[in-house]
Amino acid sequence: MRYPPDPSLVQRLVRYVESDERGIRRAILDCLSQNDGNTVQEVHTHLMLLGHDVSRQSVGSMMGMMGSRLGILRVYMSDGQRIYKVKEEYAASLKQALDNL
Repeated sequence: MRYPPDPSLVQRLVRYVESDERGIRRAILDCLSQNDGNTVQEVHTHLMLLGHDVSRQSVGSMMGMMGSRLGILRVYMSDGQRIYKVKEEYAASLKQALDNL
């Protein structure tokens, strides 16, 4: 089922991403929006390839915060690792927010 973008969530996401001067939040959300679930290590590797100097622990903290504060991520366990995935009902809102930046 396709869910339409939620304008208030789009606005919150844009503000959240714009408040990060280093662009790490945007890079994390870009990575999560393009894949069907990622581990912290996979996102950390993606950030390092983009040239962001950030620790794996910081990436994990940011992703956990995105899941709890923004509520847009689903977290589940697979082979002993946490997998972070954008909730289906928020995918269109995230895409619109990223397109607006």
